Amino acid sequence: MVDTEALFQRKLKRIAAPSPKDNEFSLVAYNILCDGVFHKGSAKYPYITDESIKYRGPDPSIAPRHIQLIKELSWLDGDIVCLQEVDPFYFPHLLVELDSLGYHGVYKQHDSLHGVATFYKRAKFYMKSSDVYGFAELLGELGDAENQLKDANRHNQRYALYTTLQDLQTGKEVVIGWSCVSNLTRKQRWKKCFVLSEPVLMV
Repeated sequence: MVDTEALFQRKLKRIAAPSPKDNEFSLVAYNILCDGVFHKGSAKYPYITDESIKYRGPDPSIAPRHIQLIKELSWLDGDIVCLQEVDPFYFPHLLVELDSLGYHGVYKQHDSLHGVATFYKRAKFYMKSSDVYGFAELLGELGDAENQLKDANRHNQRYALYTTLQDLQTGKEVVIGWSCVSNLTRKQRWKKCFVLSEPVLMV
């Protein structure tokens, strides 16, 4: 990997009052766009005309998109990293690359070609469990108001990845829930990453 800075240099602004270091953690969440969005003459990103920068495969180690992503994640230095649209062939490469930065990760592929991944810093957290739930089934438990969402995902099952992490210093636990919603109207696209911490959910 070339030794250059992250593509986007900016200042990160704290939006809440500082708290004791052992009472907070940082989380990074990205849709990294799977290779499939560029296949079959897709016109979703017409401004990307250079074919060499579209794909991470077959060798992510030399792919510009992979190199920039790792530089960005290294610069952000999040305690937890949540990624969606992760290609199955790409996750092992991410696992090796982020392992060198002190992370461990888990992955779940949707019924489609990509999936979601959660990484966490081994020096800060211990993973107590990692569970997967079908998104359509979860929506079905919410009642008739969510039937439209449930039907939209019926033929393209998405999964929610729940990871229970324990802070190595304080013993506090946090549950990270992560999914990727597809086939929804713009008004139905809601935030896909949510955090349930100890004051909200005892685990």
